[in-house]
Amino acid sequence: MNTVSGTRYRPDPYIDWELQIFPCNRELNRWCSVIVRIKGDDLSSKIKNLKQLKNLAENKRYLKMTADEYALLSREIEEANCNSKKEDVREVWFIYLPEGRIYKDPGKAGDAHPNYCDEDFPFTIFYVSPPIEGISHRKLANIDVSDTTKCSETIGGNSPKVITAVIDDAISFANHRFLVETPGGNRSNDSTSSLATRVSAIWLQDTETRDEDNGVVIGKRLHRKELKKIDAMIQDGDEDFEIYRKMGVIDFSRSEHPSLYFRVGHGTHVMDLACGADPGGGMGKNAGETASLSPAEWPILAVQLPTRVTADTSGQRLTSYVLQALRTIILWADSIEHGVPLVVNFSYGFTAGPKDGSLTLEREIARMVSEREGETAVVLPAGNSYESRTTARFELSGNASGDIGWTIPPDDQTDNFIEIWVDEVTSDKAPLRISLTSPDGKTVTSDGLTLGGVNVLQKNHRAIAAVYLDRPEVDGNKGRHRFFLAVSRTKELEDEDFQSAMSGEWTVKVENCRSGETALWAHVQRDDTPTSFNMRGRQSYFDHHDAYNRNDRTGNYVDLGANCPITHAGTINAIATGDNTVVVGGTICDVVGDIVWPPAEYSSQGMPGLPEKPFASAFSEEGNAAPGILASGTHSGSYVLLSGTSVAAPQVARLLSEMLAEGKTVAEALESIKNGDPKGRVHKLDYPDDRRGYSIVEKPNFRNLPPRRYPST
Repeated sequence: MNTVSGTRYRPDPYIDWELQIFPCNRELNRWCSVIVRIKGDDLSSKIKNLKQLKNLAENKRYLKMTADEYALLSREIEEANCNSKKEDVREVWFIYLPEGRIYKDPGKAGDAHPNYCDEDFPFTIFYVSPPIEGISHRKLANIDVSDTTKCSETIGGNSPKVITAVIDDAISFANHRFLVETPGGNRSNDSTSSLATRVSAIWLQDTETRDEDNGVVIGKRLHRKELKKIDAMIQDGDEDFEIYRKMGVIDFSRSEHPSLYFRVGHGTHVMDLACGADPGGGMGKNAGETASLSPAEWPILAVQLPTRVTADTSGQRLTSYVLQALRTIILWADSIEHGVPLVVNFSYGFTAGPKDGSLTLEREIARMVSEREGETAVVLPAGNSYESRTTARFELSGNASGDIGWTIPPDDQTDNFIEIWVDEVTSDKAPLRISLTSPDGKTVTSDGLTLGGVNVLQKNHRAIAAVYLDRPEVDGNKGRHRFFLAVSRTKELEDEDFQSAMSGEWTVKVENCRSGETALWAHVQRDDTPTSFNMRGRQSYFDHHDAYNRNDRTGNYVDLGANCPITHAGTINAIATGDNTVVVGGTICDVVGDIVWPPAEYSSQGMPGLPEKPFASAFSEEGNAAPGILASGTHSGSYVLLSGTSVAAPQVARLLSEMLAEGKTVAEALESIKNGDPKGRVHKLDYPDDRRGYSIVEKPNFRNLPPRRYPST
C-alpha cells in the first residue's frame, strides 16, 4: 500500500469518492439534479437571467426542468413584467444537467478542487446530486404551464382547513386508511354511497416508469384526474396491488426494489399515523357547506422518493429529491387553495453533518417555509443513533492529540465515511492534523492538504481510503473546516479495477496544530440497511477502551467512561438542526425507575446550545415489553409494528394538522404543545430535556386498531 496526493474530480467528497474507487465512471455522460441561484446584482439583471433560463429550458437539449418548475418560472417572469413595484424575484431553481455541463476540468494534484462551471449560464450552481441512472432518455416535451392546477380538485369540492403531506418511501396511496366515504349516506345501508381517495396528488419519483410522464424528468405524477380511476377500481372490488398494477405504479419486470410488494411499508405506516382515518367516518351530509376537523376530511399530498435514494442511508442522494418534493407539495397545496395551512412530515435522517443548521437541505427547507404565504410546518424525527456510537467529541489543548477506533464490519457492500467538523471558523489553514490507519498499520494523513485537496491510500494502485479537506460555503461565505474520511467497502467485488478495504478496527488520530485549544465533532455517517431492503450496508462505529463500563441498572457493559471521546450528545439527526422545522423525539409509554415516559433508548440527543431540537416527543414504543407502534401495513386491513423516531414524528404532524384545522397558527400550535394543550392532547414535562423536548404528545386514538395480544401467564 502507498499514500499519494490525489486528484479531486468533484467538489462534493461523497461524489468524488465514487470516482476515486471507480475512475472509469468519470467519463460517462450522466445526468444530475442541480440546484442553482439566478445571477444578477439588481432586479433588472435577475429578470433578464430568468428569461434566459426559460429560453434554455425551451430550446436546449442539455437542460431539463419539470413542468411544475417551468410553470413557476413562467409565472415569476410574468409577475415581474406586470408589477413595476416588485422588489425581488425568486432566485433558487431546480434543473437537470449532464455532468459534462457542470464541472470544470479538475486541477492538478494538490490544487484547490475544481469549481462548478457557470460562466456560460445565467445562474450559479451551489448543489449537484450524484448522477441519476435512467433519465438520459427522458424528453421534457409539450410543457403545460397549467400543470400545477391539475390537483386543485378535492373530495366533495370542499375548501380544506388543512392539508397534510408526506415525503417518504413505499406509500400505499390506495390503502383504505386514505379513503373517505363520499356524500350519500351510511355506506353500510345506502348503496348510493361510495369511497374515494383523499390523495389529491402524488409524485412517484422512481426513474423507471412504464408510462412516462413528460412533465417531470424523473418518475411520474398522479393528479386528481388520474386518481379518480382508483375510486372506480375500488367500487369494482379491485384490491390494492391490482390497482397499482393497472395504474402502472408497480411492475414485476422492473429491476428496482419493489417497495409496495412488501408487508411493511415505511411511508404507509408513517402516513397512517400522520393523517390516516377510518373511511367509514364519512364526510357528512353537509360536507359541501362545512368541512369537519376530522382527519378523514384532510386532503393528502405525497411524494414517494426513489428506492435507490432510500437505500442509500448516507443521505448523499437525498437533498435534491427532497427539496423538489417540498417545492412541488407547496405548489400543489397553493393550487388547491392559496395559503391553505400545510403540514409536511419527512421521517428520514442521517448521522453525519455540520449539525449547526448550515446544511444545504436544512437551509433550503427553512427558506421555502419562510417564503410561503400560508401557515406551514415541516416535521422531522430526532434520529435513532443515541446508542449507535457514531459521535465523538474532542477538546484538545495546545499541540495535544487524541485517537479513537473506527470499527468497520466485514462483508460491508457500501462505503464508510466520517465527517470531522472543527468548532471555530478560522483561516484557510487547517488547525488540525488527521491520520487514518488501517488494521494492518498503513496510514493516510492530511499532511500537505490545502482546501479542496485529497490524500489517498492505495492498494494495487486503487484507492481504498482517503482524507479530504474543505470548508463548505454558507450563504457565499466559507464555513467551518471539515475533514472527510472515506474507506472503501469491505466485501470483495469481481470488478478487477476495484480493491476492497480491510475490515476491523481502523484508527483515527487528531492532533492540534495550534498552541491554543481546538475543539471538534466527529460523526460516523449512517450506513445501515433500511427495512425490507437486501442487506448491503453494515453500520460502522467508533470504539474506545473506556466505552465499556458497567450499567448499574441493566448490568450490561455499555456505559461510556469519563475519559471516552464517544458521546451521546450531538447524536441528533443531521438534517434536524435548521430553522423552521419541528423535531420530534421518541418516548416509551411506560415507567422506568423514577422516570415516567422515558426517552426511547435509541432516541437521539440534541447538540449542546441548540434549543428546541428536539422540540417535543411522541410514543415510539408501547412499553418495554411491547415494542413499536401499530399502524397500517402496505395492504388495506393489515397492521404492522414499527419503532423509531420516524413513527413519533407523524404523530406530532397529526396534532399540528388538527390544531391548524382549528384555526391556530403554527406559532400558536407550537406554544400549545410547549406549555400544555387545554384539550389534554399533550403531557407537559416538568423538566424539559434535550431528548424529549418540552412535552409528550398523546397517542392518536385509532378506533379500528386491533388490540395488542400478549402471551397468557
